[in-house]
Amino acid sequence: VPAQAFDAWDVGMITDSEFGDAKILAESEDAIRNAFDRIDPNIVSVVTGFIGHDPNKRITTLGRGGSDLTATQIGAALKLDEIQVWKDVDGILTSDPRLVPNAVPVGDVSYEEASELAYFGAQVLHPIAMQPAMKHNVPVRVKNSYNPSAVGTIIRNRKETERLVTAITYKRDIKLMDIESTQMLGAYAG
Repeated sequence: VPAQAFDAWDVGMITDSEFGDAKILAESEDAIRNAFDRIDPNIVSVVTGFIGHDPNKRITTLGRGGSDLTATQIGAALKLDEIQVWKDVDGILTSDPRLVPNAVPVGDVSYEEASELAYFGAQVLHPIAMQPAMKHNVPVRVKNSYNPSAVGTIIRNRKETERLVTAITYKRDIKLMDIESTQMLGAYAG
């Protein structure tokens, strides 16, 4: 497969100057589109994640979730049909497989569910990495690089199924139950 490597700044990743926790600047979207317009569409572009540079061309790092954020920022800017993020698990699982050996992949979740699961311990995709995809309504599929034939989990604006429980996460010293029901009229139980 013909491929070419690029540093993220070569394809338009412009950040502020906060090394270690840089934020991607809004002008990156146009810069990314312009950069990919100049790249041969017959080659696979391999882009470094987690880095960018500020307007003065100083190298920056994005912080936690930065590699996934790079992928979703580029995919959202290009308005792809789907962004794929490859991990070492078959997607978002019903619970932590270290605690529940028979945990299974969840087929689809909403952006909000995925963000909440990540916040409370599901260590698949950092919530910040979902923001560009949410903004542009581009689905994100989490796939397993060790099991590429697995379907993975699709994260999108709304779920396609109405299951009762999405997943269970664990975070030490936190107890929270989030229940939603059309009969609760927006009330929360906790």
